[in-house]
Amino acid sequence: MDIISSGEPIYSQITGQIKNKIITGDLKAGEALLPVAVIAFTVISCFISCKIIYNKEI
Repeated sequence: MDIISSGEPIYSQITGQIKNKIITGDLKAGEALLPVAVIAFTVISCFISCKIIYNKEI
């Protein structure tokens, strides 16, 4: 996941990237996403933002 300082909320950036992966076929039906803790600590260092993303219906 690529997080940029665009002023767009982190959860919105990641949600958009996940949607894009679904649309382009990079993320297939039934394929598991990374665990929340992995994204939180290796990508964005924010567990709460990751929980928002995973609890949101895409």
